[in-house]
Amino acid sequence: MSNGIQTTYTFIPRTAIEGLQANMSLNDVQAKIAQAIIGFGRAVVRGATDNAVVLPSLSTDLFVGVAVLRYGAENPLVNPGVNPSSLTQYEQYDAMAVLSTGYIWVFTEENVTPGAPVYFRYGPNGPNTVNGRFRKTNDAGFTNLLPGATFETTSLAGTLALIRLVK
Repeated sequence: MSNGIQTTYTFIPRTAIEGLQANMSLNDVQAKIAQAIIGFGRAVVRGATDNAVVLPSLSTDLFVGVAVLRYGAENPLVNPGVNPSSLTQYEQYDAMAVLSTGYIWVFTEENVTPGAPVYFRYGPNGPNTVNGRFRKTNDAGFTNLLPGATFETTSLAGTLALIRLVK
C-alpha cells in the first residue's frame, strides 16, 4: 500500500543558468535599458542613448557589464499570454540588471580553468556566432579582453562557467 508520499525524484537541478549571480559579495549591479534584445549572461556595451546598453558589435565598444538573469520573470507555462523568451532574454526597451563587478555564470566557447583571462565576443567567427559570449583566448578581430576578469571554474566548451568581473 502506498503512503502517497513521493520518495524518489528523477529531476536533477542545474548548478546554474546563464546570467545567474553566483553570490552577493561585492557585486555592483546597475539598472540599464535594453536597446535591443539581449540574452541573459551576455556581455553588454554602451548603447546610443543615456543608460542604454546593447550587445557588442565593434572592437571599440565600451564594456558595461553582463546581463543578469531576470528574477521572478512570469512563467509562460502558468500564464500563456507571456512571451516564452522572457525566461531567457530582455526584450527591446526592457529595464534590465547589468553586473559590472562580481561573480556571474556565463556560457563559454572553449574549455576554461580558474585564473584564465576573460574575452567577450563582438563579432562572429566560424562556429562562434553569438555576440556577447565569453572565452579564454583572443580570437583576433572578433573578441576583446576584459582587464582583470578571470574564469573561476573548470568548464568545458559549450557549458557554463563562473567569471569574476573587477573594476
